[in-house]
Formats: sequence, C-alpha cells, structure tokens
Amino acid sequence: MASIARAVISMLSRTSLGKIAGAVPGVENLYRDLAWTSPRLCGQHFGSYATYDEALTAIPKKLAKGWDHSELNAADHFQPSMFASLFWLRELLRPGDRIVDFGGSVGNLYYAFTGRSPLPEGASWHIIEVPATAEKGRRLAERRGASNLNFWTGIEDVGSYDILFSAGCLQYMDTDVTEFIPGAKKPRAVIINKIPLGERPQFWTLQNLERYASPYRVFNEDELLCSMKEQGYRVRDRWPVSELKIEIPFHPELFLNEQAGLVFERG
Repeated sequence: MASIARAVISMLSRTSLGKIAGAVPGVENLYRDLAWTSPRLCGQHFGSYATYDEALTAIPKKLAKGWDHSELNAADHFQPSMFASLFWLRELLRPGDRIVDFGGSVGNLYYAFTGRSPLPEGASWHIIEVPATAEKGRRLAERRGASNLNFWTGIEDVGSYDILFSAGCLQYMDTDVTEFIPGAKKPRAVIINKIPLGERPQFWTLQNLERYASPYRVFNEDELLCSMKEQGYRVRDRWPVSELKIEIPFHPELFLNEQAGLVFERG
C-alpha cells in the first residue's frame, strides 16, 4: 500500500493530472485533511503559500504546529550529500577556527567529521539548537569526551566565528540566511547543504512531521545568490542533493527533482 500511495503522490505532483484534479473544488483540502495528515506520509509536502504565517494557519488542527519538538530534532539523517559538506569543511577549516553548525542536532556532522580526521589544532565546533536537543547533545558530548564540541540555543551566544554551516534547517525558519551573518566580523565561509532552490518566486509549503507539521520554504535561487553577493560572498561550489525532492500534490509546476548544496567564500 505504501508504494501505491507514493506512486499516486508522484502522479499528482509531477503530471498535468494533478493540476486537473486540484482544480476540482474541495479536492485539495480533502486530500490534506484525510490523507496528508497520516503519519505514513511523514516528510510529504502540501500546498503553496505566499508567507510563513499563511502556511502556519493552514495546518490542520489534528497536527501540532512547528518543528521545535525534541523528538524531531535528535534524529540522525546522514545522507549522501553530506560527504560534500565533509569535504569542504576539511578544505576550509584552519587551526583555531570556530565553526557554527546551525541546527546541528546532537552533533551528527561533528562525529562524522572527527571520525574521519581530527579538527585542526585549537578549532572548536559550536552547535545552535533548541534547548531540549542542546541538552541531549551536551550529555552525549560529555560521554564521548568531545571537549571541543559546544551547544548553544542562540547564535548570538557564540560570539565571532569563522565558518557557518547549516544542513536542512534554514527552510523551516522565517528568517533570511543573511540575518545569521554578523555585520561586524563576517564568517570567512558559509556552507549550506540540503536547501530547496527553484527558479520560481520564493514560496512556502507544509511538511508532514508525523504528529506535527511545519511551514517549509522553497527559496528562489537567484534571490539567495544575490543576497549573499551583497554580503560580500561568492559561490565556491554547488552540488546536487538528489536524495531530496519537492513533490506537492496538485502543483506539478512546483516540482523540484533535487535540492542543493552551496559553498560561499568572502572576497
């Protein structure tokens, strides 16, 4: 049954049949309330909205709102595209560097990196997370003896840093990427992995997170690149994240066959 459901979702998300079905009054909302809210469709998207607040309002009452729930943040989703992140971190890190890992869970990337090679001398890793996940991360770091791994609940607590990294987090936030970049001492490099980028104007959709649902942003690529250029950054590398797609039933025009990873450097 699961494979049949996935096939139907793909058809509704990628073909003109989905567009035709969505034009029938009430069909899209019926799908949302009866099918999309099922835990079996965890990770699936629904709807297209102009703003975060509009998307938030559209979440059915049977689902809790938002992604700030401890049982959601501690999962380890190490996907193939993360190896590109590991490569660039190894290339860019210098002795004494401070890296901010925004939305880094309990330290998944840190342990993947240090399991393959040690951090440069004097370097430290700082994860920004919600309080419950940050506390779990601290306990795990203490058990593993990770003395150069630190957890914070706000990026303003870290102070200056040299590299900003984020994977699969920014699309849940009603905040532009550049708002995480300090005005005084900007980081030398920014690495973003698992970010949905499209040619259409930026929009919001919803993502099923089992018993929760969250607004989920699909960025306009040109706008993102321009905003980073205005901050003094140039694109050093870009890679496809083929394991993640955007499928929105009844909106085949919004289908994305892959997400992306990017490396920005100052200068």
